Amino acid sequence: MNLRLRLALFSGLLAGVALVCFALVAWGMIKDSQIAGLDVLLRAAAEREVPYFRVPEEWEHYRMAVARLLANGDGEKIMLWVLDQEGDTLYLSSNWTYQVAETLLQWPQWQAQPIYMDPFGMPPDLLPPPPPAFALQELRVGGKDWHVAMAVLPHARFAVGCNLDSIYKDLAAVTRAFLYAVPLVVLPVGLGAWLFSGRAMRSIGKLTKNMREVSAQGLGQRLIVAKTDPEIGELIAVFNEMLARLERSFLQASRFSADAAHELKTPLAILQGQVESALHETEAGSDLQIRLAEILAEIRHLSEISRKLLLLSLADAGKLNVQRETLDLSAIVEDLAEDTKMLAPHLALKVACVAGLRVSADAGLLRQVLYNLISNAVKYNQPGGWISICAKSDGHFAEVAVANACIEIPKNVAERLFERFFRGGDAFVPEQDGVGLGLSLSREIARAHSGDLILKKNESGMAEFSLLLPSAV
Repeated sequence: MNLRLRLALFSGLLAGVALVCFALVAWGMIKDSQIAGLDVLLRAAAEREVPYFRVPEEWEHYRMAVARLLANGDGEKIMLWVLDQEGDTLYLSSNWTYQVAETLLQWPQWQAQPIYMDPFGMPPDLLPPPPPAFALQELRVGGKDWHVAMAVLPHARFAVGCNLDSIYKDLAAVTRAFLYAVPLVVLPVGLGAWLFSGRAMRSIGKLTKNMREVSAQGLGQRLIVAKTDPEIGELIAVFNEMLARLERSFLQASRFSADAAHELKTPLAILQGQVESALHETEAGSDLQIRLAEILAEIRHLSEISRKLLLLSLADAGKLNVQRETLDLSAIVEDLAEDTKMLAPHLALKVACVAGLRVSADAGLLRQVLYNLISNAVKYNQPGGWISICAKSDGHFAEVAVANACIEIPKNVAERLFERFFRGGDAFVPEQDGVGLGLSLSREIARAHSGDLILKKNESGMAEFSLLLPSAV
């Protein structure tokens, strides 16, 4: 998942979480406000002076009036219980329950209240009434939540209750509104973050494109610090400083390799000539001749290493001298097959070459790459094994595939085959010699021709290398 998509998703998620938190807080505040308002109305309905009805029908009318005030006219949501001062029930609504009655009876002031008498004998009707007693209870009856207000008035005890269905319906509507609002908020926020991050990432995209154009042969390039964000400008400046350090280090290493290879070339040539001269002057088969022959082999080995190092340093610096000419790749492969028969007569050879393949390449360097592939196929083959050489073209690139029978190359070895001075044979064929420069140099030569060299197949019992070169027009 790329950074732009992560930013858009994170912004949408953050907006969604913020909206949900706001919805929860708002839902709680609305609920508390609605219940508080209901409690105020219940207390007003319980405490206010009402006519002292004796007939139940009149109390029923009163209950419906309370229902119109508190429950949108739904009488089933309003409970009413009225007792006179002596504790006799004047009215009890049909939806009243024993649970509510038991709760009311547990309230001490709900018990019978004595008539207020003045110690000096003044009649009660001439005295001011005692202050009303009030209580509010929260009950759960029949799976529903009720709020019941209880009041002891001078002439009656009065209890009125209302369930919270209407409040919960309002809260459910609020919840649905918030649920509808979440996608309506999250989607625009996510889309806005996607568009905004796209504009912000455009500078990074340009920077990435410029960075990809920097290669070992182009370390002298520098990125231009155009008008951009300060953070991107600082990143470009740091990258340019890193390129400068890499260029200095790379040039020093490349110059050292070229100079060392060049300086070793002449002494090794002189030493090789002197050893060859001494070898011819010694007695045939003598111990001295054998030692001189071994020394000569090592000198030639050093000369080959020096030559390869010089070519690699030139390739690193982009100065490998490639003298292109149109070559008949089919003929070169056929010649290579004949050499392979003489080099490894004990191995079965399979050749499949399309006639008329032409490439634009340096003849000497191309033969060196092909010879290196064939020598490796012979060196790392199995007893009684085989070698396969296949040459074909897809119209744009000509391919020479060299395969041989061998044990499967371990994965950790296959990943490092093209590293310099890495000898894959040490890991799975220890007895083979080499310095680990052949494949690395061959790949550099292929890339200098705008082609490539890859390990195409690595299976149990075989390995196949593929050389790709642009076809000649």
